[in-house]
Amino acid sequence: TQPFSEDYSNPRGIPRVEFIENIADFVKKRGVTTETILRQFQETHSKYKLMEHKLNQNMTMLQNKIPEIKKDLDAIAMLKKKKETEETLETNFGITELAFVDAKIPPTNTVHLWLGANVMVE
Repeated sequence: TQPFSEDYSNPRGIPRVEFIENIADFVKKRGVTTETILRQFQETHSKYKLMEHKLNQNMTMLQNKIPEIKKDLDAIAMLKKKKETEETLETNFGITELAFVDAKIPPTNTVHLWLGANVMVE
């Protein structure tokens, strides 16, 4: 693989890390005090820690969705089985946490899944 160009900018805003081969040359080239360099490194480290935290939150949120997705897949499998036998499915739909309605679902070729955030897939 080829290294990134000097003007490369990460689309996610992740700061670029510079490998330092010789610390003395690095400090001389910057022309600032070691305290300033250490402060810059600490700021960059804080950015990485924040990104790590956000990534972990995102992973946890996605892992929490897995049981619901499995339940949806089980429901789709049941609908497929009912379609093969041409049976009508009788079930209850939750309208709110406390209100349910009885429904009869005839065999169908399509199913729509609500993924959230105004996203529905067929």
